[in-house]
Order: sequence, then structure tokens, then C-alpha cells
Amino acid sequence: MKDRKTIPKSVRDFVKQKFNARCAYCGCKPKRLQVDHIVPYCFLHVLDNEILKNEYVPDFLKHLTSADINSKENLFPACQSCNSFKSNNHLKDFRRSLQLQPSRAEKNINYKMAKRFGLVEETGKDVVFYFEKVSN
Repeated sequence: MKDRKTIPKSVRDFVKQKFNARCAYCGCKPKRLQVDHIVPYCFLHVLDNEILKNEYVPDFLKHLTSADINSKENLFPACQSCNSFKSNNHLKDFRRSLQLQPSRAEKNINYKMAKRFGLVEETGKDVVFYFEKVSN
């Protein structure tokens, strides 16, 4: 497996400036951004398998191979919360997991009370990442 620490500082600095120094996922502008692999290392083998690539790699990265894991194209700026929550998931699973949060939160009494008193309103909207909003 390729060394994760091979991303040069110049590339990290470039990535952090993508999307005007905002998190590519939620759009917040934190004091410190992290560099996230859109296609994570655990999916490295997928980049060289056309069948798996169609399932797990977003269309805008289908041209990449495993040699491109640390390329600027496969790197997004991310806030700590989004990067931690995304973890080693591909974008489809990250989106799906976010979409499930209201039903997961429904098990928490604090959430139930906040919802009951109108402090929380579920919209039922689909998750759209910040990079998708500004790219279209």
C-alpha cells in the first residue's frame, strides 16, 4: 500500500484552498481544514477494477487509477467533523449514513423533546454535499 504521508505540503495547501477554504461536504469554513481522500485508501484496489469502480467511484473520478490515490483530484478539504464521520467510507455510504441521522437521533430523548417543542424540524431533504452545489 502506498504511504499516506506522501502528500506534499504544497498539495495539501492547494487542496485546502479548494472551495474557497470551505469543507467540501458541509460547506462550513473552519479555522483548520483537513485533507480527505474522496476515494479512501481502503478502496485503492477499486480504482483498478472497472466493475467495482462503477459502483464505488464518483463519475468525476472514474479516470483515476490506484497510482492517483494522492492526486489533487482525489483530495478534498474537509472539516474535522465531516472527515471523522466520513472515515473510510466512499461517498455513497457517507451520504446514506448522513441521511439516516434523523431516524437514529429519534432514539435520543433530547432530540425527541427538541423536536416536540419545535426546536428541530426534519425536512426530509436529500443530502447534497457542498461541492455538488458549487460545482453545478
